[in-house]
Amino acid sequence: MKARERLLRRMATIKANLAVIQKAGAVIKQHCSATPDEVQAAIRAYKKKLKDAESLVLGMEYLREMSIKEAKAKLRRLLSV
Repeated sequence: MKARERLLRRMATIKANLAVIQKAGAVIKQHCSATPDEVQAAIRAYKKKLKDAESLVLGMEYLREMSIKEAKAKLRRLLSV
């Protein structure tokens, strides 16, 4: 009985979350004319910029803490993964 009540509460939470997502999606659709492919391309570009920024920060931290030669070698190894 407790398991059933827990599942019903969980289902209600999921339905509420989906309603919020649908409402937000409707608002976004009114203001955004991008196709799904364009959205995915923008996501990929953002992820690349984020990775570049993270690499830059990592490199700057290494430069601050280690010699330049050691920092460059470690950064190259990190980026090759």
